[in-house]
Parts: sequence; C-alpha cells; structure tokens
Amino acid sequence: MRKKPGLTVLFLFLVCAAAVLLYANTKLSGAPMNRIGTGPVGTEIAEYGTAVPERGTENPLTYGNVSDGVTEPNPEAGQELSAEAVPTPTPEPEYVYRIPENSLVGMPPVPDGFYVSKDAGELAAFLEREDVRKLIGDRTLVWNAETERIPDTSVRWYFDETILCIVWQEVEAEAVGTFSEVIIADGSQLRRKISSDELWSFAFETTSQFAADTDAVLAFGGDFYYHGRACGIGFYQRELYRFEPKSCDTCWVTADGDLLFTYREQIMEEEAAKRFAEENDVLFTLVFGPVLIDEYRDVTPELYLWGETEDTYARAALGLMDRHHYLTMNINCGPVGTEYYHLATLRQATEAMLKKGCRKAYALDGGQTATTVFGGQLINPVQFGVEKEISDIIYFASAVGAERQILPE
Repeated sequence: MRKKPGLTVLFLFLVCAAAVLLYANTKLSGAPMNRIGTGPVGTEIAEYGTAVPERGTENPLTYGNVSDGVTEPNPEAGQELSAEAVPTPTPEPEYVYRIPENSLVGMPPVPDGFYVSKDAGELAAFLEREDVRKLIGDRTLVWNAETERIPDTSVRWYFDETILCIVWQEVEAEAVGTFSEVIIADGSQLRRKISSDELWSFAFETTSQFAADTDAVLAFGGDFYYHGRACGIGFYQRELYRFEPKSCDTCWVTADGDLLFTYREQIMEEEAAKRFAEENDVLFTLVFGPVLIDEYRDVTPELYLWGETEDTYARAALGLMDRHHYLTMNINCGPVGTEYYHLATLRQATEAMLKKGCRKAYALDGGQTATTVFGGQLINPVQFGVEKEISDIIYFASAVGAERQILPE
C-alpha cells in the first residue's frame, strides 16, 4: 500500500523549521556584542567609557539580589547599571528647640532635671552619659572633679537635652567664688528679663523673684540699668533705649548668644549704633562693664568710672568660653559670721576669669546685685546679707517644648 505524500512533506517542513529556529537562537545567544565603543570580547563598555563588570568579577552589587527592598540592576535583563540605581540614605536633619524672641519667659525646666551632691564623683559619672556627651560635644568643661570646692558645699547641676548647668563654690581672692558653667543648644536660651517687662518700670524684684517669674534654670544679677547711671548704649528687644557712649563699655548679645564688645567712645552716633545692632543681629545689650577679657586678652582698664574698681566689693561677671558655652561668676564675702572671707577688687575678678580660660568676659553690677539663683534657690552669700530688689536679670532657660526648628545645612 502506498504512503500518502502529504505526511512526508509535513515531516520535512517541521524538520526545516526546527533547524531555522536553532540557528537563530545560536546567533542571539552566542558571542556577546560590543556596546558603544570597543573592547575585548566578554566586556561591555558603558556609554561614557565605564566598564560594566561581568559575573564573577569583584563588585559590591550582586546582580538580581534584593537588599532592603531594592532590586539591584541585572545587565542580562537589559537593565542599565548606574549610580542612581543605588539609593543614598537621606540624613536626618538637625534641629533645635528655639524659644521665640517675643516670649517673656523660658520653658519650664524638667522637674527631675535638678541634682545636688557633695560627691564630685557623682557628677563626673553623670557627665559620661551618652545624652550628656551629645550636648557637650567637643567642648572642654571648666568644671572638673579635682576642683577644690569650699568645704562642706555641694555641687549642683541641671540637665535636659537643651541645657547643662553646673554650679559650685570655691575660694577665690580669699572670698566665696560662685561659678556657674552653662552649655545651651540654642542662643535663644540666653535671655534677659526687666521688671514688669517694661522699660523704666519701678516695680523692682529680687533675682529670686525674677527666677520664679521666668522659669529660669539659672538666674544671674544683671546690669541694673535703672540705677541712676546714664551710661552705655542700651538695647532691649532690638530697640534702642539709651545712648550714652562716653563712659561705659557695652556688651552686645546676639540672637545666637554671642557676646560682642564696643568700648568707650568707639561708637559716637546713634545711627551707627543701630546699624551695628542690625548687622550683628543683636537682641539686647548690657551696660555696666568694663570689658575684662576680649579674645583671651586681658583688657581690664586701670581706671573706670563705674563699679569702684579699686575697692574691695562683691563682683559679678559674665564669660563666654566658646559658642553656646558660658561661665558666670560672683565673688562675695562669706556667710554672716564668717570672718575669713572678704571681698574683691575688679583686678581680682579679672584674674579669676582668666584662670578659668574665658575667651570673653564682661563685668556686671556688683554689691548686692551680685547674685546667683539656681533652680529657684539663692546659692551665693549676698553682700549685706540680703537680696536687693533690682531692675533686671540675665537668665538661662530650658527650651524643651519650645518651637522645633530645623537647622540650615
């Protein structure tokens, strides 16, 4: 019986088609073809001349791996290998808590942020905490565990993520030296308070009362601007309120917490003073003086109109160590009944601040105004034994809970 020719033809057609498909597949999957540019067989050259590694070569990317939810490029799948394929982590922005300029008070301190101990080792251990070290940064503290404090006195400190304050007492110029070291996260935490929040108000208060009004971590007697002394270039909340530049050095406090100095008769026109304040972002000034230390140089004058510089008197000074790092000092007589301790001259006050390594220092009103209040408690012995009602204070405040602002890069 004869075979049907149709089956034979169909069989030959299928064999030929298979051969054609096999040949095409061999051409497509055979020796690699070069991309833009030329190179050895087996190497692809990227458009801008960068060689794309083959499998098996050292390469931080493993083709086809899924890591952290990102599939890395696979050249065999036709994907381009580029830097954009590996996402760069976005760093978390730095931020601070900033107290608004027009706020009349600071933020309330954290209730459990205050500490007191007669054992310096407790504070030394506390300062090694990770969160404390973060605020301190690369700064060198004035306080150290070897500081020889006045016998039977405590070291006090406060900490939250925006402020560290340490208060202690040591013998200085044969008197009681009360020192306060402060580090703040933002310049808005160095503040000034005037009585009744109104210039030229007679509603004076003690430093302790001011401290309670402002939620201050540390309150410090100011320049007592309203005390019959028509001196200095006075600014408060960026407004000029007094211009008497001939007899008084001026300390200009900027929004970032820097201390700038001008000297007697250095600025003799009101418009120049306003321009200086605007150009340097000045919030307020202090007008007593003199300037004691300027960029580590002793500039204390031998003669100065205010402050009984040659007499022994209770002394007060505000010092700047570096950015957002301060030292305040009172030198007072001892407690009532103490005969050993006495008072200090202005020169002795300067020497004390120089020994502590101050970059800048400015003298403030002394006598009964020379007061340190920490956590609502008067720390130093006050001349004549009682706090005096005054017109203003300088204070340092916590900023926890204030406006959170991202710092510019």
